[in-house]
Amino acid sequence: NTAHYFYDRLAEALPVPVLNMPRLTVPMLGGRLHKLGILATDGTLAAETYQLACQTQGIDWAVPSEEHQQEVMSVIYDDIKQGKRADMAKFGAAVHDLKKQGCDMAVLGCTELSLVKRTSTGKFFIDSTEVLCRHALEACGVKPIGF
Repeated sequence: NTAHYFYDRLAEALPVPVLNMPRLTVPMLGGRLHKLGILATDGTLAAETYQLACQTQGIDWAVPSEEHQQEVMSVIYDDIKQGKRADMAKFGAAVHDLKKQGCDMAVLGCTELSLVKRTSTGKFFIDSTEVLCRHALEACGVKPIGF
């Protein structure tokens, strides 16, 4: 997700199409929400890839408070990347913060956060990695099943 900061330059330089996770994920939400929470790394938030995709679609967005963003980073780097189970109390606190800010849904805008989805299911989350996989299969002429 963070690498999408370079997407436009990369896509322009390559002779083949390149899929863009934020630009594929956000439009899928259509009129289903008014405000999207963004759960991602500090780098992805700083690159504003999801914020810009929301702006293009006319969707308001929010990110966790500084304290809760530190918890998201801890879940990603101290837990998942270390091979541990995600600390769902930390993750849940960040989700609660987004809900308090009026978010109808949250994007799991980090590959590692796809693993959290296994524990925390529900219609509140859209998984950008799953969206990318679905579109990659379709781009290869394969009908996605099992999503």
